[in-house]
Amino acid sequence: MQRRRTSPALTLAALVSIIVASVAGGWFIAAQVADGESVMVVVAADPSEPTYDAGDPMDAEPLPPVAELQPEAPPPTLRADVIEPAAARTPSSTPRRTNDAGSVASPSPVTPETASTTDPQPEPSTTPSAPEPKSPPAPRAPAPPKAPPAPKAPAPKAKADPGPVLAPYDPPPAIGIAAEALPAEGQAWTLLTAMRRRAAAGSQERADLDWLIGFARSAASPGAPQGRQATARRALRVNAWWYQRRAAPGERVIARDPDGVILTYKRGHGFMVNPVATIGRWRDLNDAWTPAQLAESLLPMLAGRANGQIDWAALEYFDVPGEPSAVRPGVSGMAQARATSLYAKAW
Repeated sequence: MQRRRTSPALTLAALVSIIVASVAGGWFIAAQVADGESVMVVVAADPSEPTYDAGDPMDAEPLPPVAELQPEAPPPTLRADVIEPAAARTPSSTPRRTNDAGSVASPSPVTPETASTTDPQPEPSTTPSAPEPKSPPAPRAPAPPKAPPAPKAPAPKAKADPGPVLAPYDPPPAIGIAAEALPAEGQAWTLLTAMRRRAAAGSQERADLDWLIGFARSAASPGAPQGRQATARRALRVNAWWYQRRAAPGERVIARDPDGVILTYKRGHGFMVNPVATIGRWRDLNDAWTPAQLAESLLPMLAGRANGQIDWAALEYFDVPGEPSAVRPGVSGMAQARATSLYAKAW
């Protein structure tokens, strides 16, 4: 069947008629209100408005309902209140409609179907309500007092660099020689020269005995003081006693003879008389000897010297620092001072 459609002209005429009727009704109500008459506005609940061509049998596909064109939020529901007289109303009062009987019609809810035919109503004025008073906050318990911070221990001071660690002093071994252990004075020279010949070339024993024999020869040379020869004879006896039984010492050794005289071993020189250690009673090795006894033991070894017309005596040393093989008589200021103190006490 061929579909029939409503003429556009007819549709436009219907819309114009509806608009004119709405405007004329609004003017009428406004005029009544202006004359002071009470108007009861009744908003009747209209049936859902059909589409314009809903009754056309030729419509196979009706248009979508108006409900899909609903506003974002529906207006509030109107109340059926009596409008106050014009004298008591403010100019902003809104006119209401009445039905044919002159009574105020009960409001009907605005639905999406009637939204297109219901007159738009102004939104009721809302007065902002006073904010509710807030309850006071509950009192807080006082915070416990903070404990004072614990005193900090002072930072340890950096220790000064102690420098190189020195090994503890290890005194050399000391030996006391009995009188009967020493060889006879006339035999020491013969024993030492024989031992020198038997010592291997380049050995420590050969080096020690070479220096000792050279020293004894120089002390016995013509013009040498008698005290120097007495020192050489004492040294020869102690060295003959040592090398007759032992090899050269591997370290420094202290020997004390039967007269309380102290001799020290030095590599390359053998055992030699040490006046400073003897008078100073080193390590208490000769504490058993009185000052007079020590003075008597050292007296033969005093070497006479002359300085112009002044004669004087000295306890001599024969080694030369930096020259291991040299033999040269020398005087020590410390030895002289100690000898002076010893003889002052003894005499």
